[in-house]
Amino acid sequence: MRFHPSVPRVLYCLVVMLLLSSARAQEAQAPALRFSDRFPSFAWLIGEWRGHGVFRQSDNTNYLHRTYSYDIAGMFMAERTVAIFPPDTASTNFEVHQDLSY
Repeated sequence: MRFHPSVPRVLYCLVVMLLLSSARAQEAQAPALRFSDRFPSFAWLIGEWRGHGVFRQSDNTNYLHRTYSYDIAGMFMAERTVAIFPPDTASTNFEVHQDLSY
């Protein structure tokens, strides 16, 4: 195969690789497994968890609420956390920390 002098060989190689990979991607793929099928040992976490704890840097007790659920068509496990810290000597407001993890 003769290459045009103004186009480097690397570009031709990249185009060929792209065409081959797109043809392979169009092949039928098995449906992805749900999170509960891939990791059955984590099923006991699903639900709501509540409790109190002590923050390391002070003696104040905080409130913690965690929710674990399957999300995005059951493909992922989502963790939603709300932690509420009482006011300390420097502030008079409660601190609310919210977190979402997958």
